[in-house]
Amino acid sequence: MLNFGPFKKYTPDVPVVTESSTDEEKDEAARLQSLNNMNIIFVRCKSGQDWYESQKLYSPDTMKIVYDEAGRVVSFDTDASKLWPINCWVAEVDASGIPEGMDRLGGWVYRNGKVEAYKHSAAELQEMAERTRSSLLAKARAFISDWQAELALGILPDNDKLQLVEWMAYIRQLKETDIGNVPESAWPSPPAAI
Repeated sequence: MLNFGPFKKYTPDVPVVTESSTDEEKDEAARLQSLNNMNIIFVRCKSGQDWYESQKLYSPDTMKIVYDEAGRVVSFDTDASKLWPINCWVAEVDASGIPEGMDRLGGWVYRNGKVEAYKHSAAELQEMAERTRSSLLAKARAFISDWQAELALGILPDNDKLQLVEWMAYIRQLKETDIGNVPESAWPSPPAAI
């Protein structure tokens, strides 16, 4: 199974055409100059393999996996021409070895010739939990901001005061939630709207 990369951007050198150049050499120089004039982006791997040329080397019945330096799967397809591997590698994997549910959302890695679910580190899980809490707090605060202004002005109706109390209790719960290892289902639910 093939595995090329990392693919980096480059500009093909246009050979100098002289009177002694063959027709084939002249045609190739004209073709390359034309492509350069169209601002086409060329990428090649460390070994010099051009991406456009390498596409035909991959087997048509395998899954082509584009992965980054950390091994995270960023794209995949059975048709290599649908992929763009700039700053990434492309490996082919037997299609039967692709895990069910694989997607392009960053939850998969390519390691040792296989695609497997990405296991987040404790630091990543902590950061994700902090982002979730910040997002939930921002939404709750935005939801109650008008009520707080009306309360300060003394014009908040009693039924809205009750809801404001429920929302403040929800905000308190969010702040007190231990985010050391919070599963998605452990977040408190917001109050039901009346």
